[in-house]
Amino acid sequence: MPETNKYRPLIFSIVFIASELSSPKILRAPMMGNRTRATWLKNTRDQRRISSAHEYKNGWRTFVQRYFYDMTFHTSAAVIWARRCADLPLENPMNSEISSPQQCAFFFAVVIAVSLAGAPVAVFATAAAADAASLQRVTQEMADAVAPGNTAVWDRYTDPGLTYVSEDNEVKNKTQLLADLKPLPKGFSGNIKIEEFKLVPFDGFAVSTYIMNESENAEGHALHARYRATDTWRKTAAGWKLVASQVLAIPKDPPQGVLSAAELDQYTGVYELSAQTHVGIRRDGDHLIAERDGRPAQMLQAEIRDVFFTPGRPRIRRVFLHDTAGKITGFADRREGEDLVWQRKGDLASG
Repeated sequence: MPETNKYRPLIFSIVFIASELSSPKILRAPMMGNRTRATWLKNTRDQRRISSAHEYKNGWRTFVQRYFYDMTFHTSAAVIWARRCADLPLENPMNSEISSPQQCAFFFAVVIAVSLAGAPVAVFATAAAADAASLQRVTQEMADAVAPGNTAVWDRYTDPGLTYVSEDNEVKNKTQLLADLKPLPKGFSGNIKIEEFKLVPFDGFAVSTYIMNESENAEGHALHARYRATDTWRKTAAGWKLVASQVLAIPKDPPQGVLSAAELDQYTGVYELSAQTHVGIRRDGDHLIAERDGRPAQMLQAEIRDVFFTPGRPRIRRVFLHDTAGKITGFADRREGEDLVWQRKGDLASG
């Protein structure tokens, strides 16, 4: 991310110049205790010079850490250096080494460099937050333009190479999408609210995902639907442009139907997928329970006669099958239009 790199030359320059200013071969680092316990640290010029591409390759954080480590002074020494360089009185001058102006320069340069080290991250985070707020506003503006069929808004924010995939699995380009964007018919109204908006920024583009909470009034009848959308945005000189969008309908449980206890009892029994796999279905009050070895029991709620669903799993239906005489012969596990058929083998007592 380019934003994280622009402070690196400044940080390198501050620390490097300061290290050259404080160039004595021997730096005395005061330790806790008296003068005799002071440690002499060899710190030659060649150790502190940027003399190879290897150091730069290791990154600016490694660079700063290395120079900061080379000083190896204790906390007490840092406090003494700071107070001395600021012309503040020392608590115990007899036990402290007085820093030279060059050492003061190096000390404060390191402090500045370490402080600036966090600046790129903060700048990038601020920019990312601003982009997220901006694109959320734009996304809501585009959603508001759907009901009235305002193509000008979509034309403004979409890239000429747009690929749009609808919840009905229709793949459209920009021209096709704008042509299909028409006002709702007379007697219909609605709105879409953008919720749970999240943006992941990259170098020159960003990916957003969110919920479209749709409310519609169809000639006095209220309708409600939710969709999950994922968008890809490209940053251009003219601003952010939508280059790809995919919409998925979020399935939800259907309304529960009502069947009598006698009607529900007709579905109880043992059903077989193969010689090794069986499921038992029994009634429990106003619903059915499907029990299969090695799996948790599942509730089956009636949607309409012969059609059942498990709450929380709206993509699957269990459709009970009959012969010509009306007798139940099995059921189909139906998902995405595909049936997995189970055969009825008998009632629970004989199963």
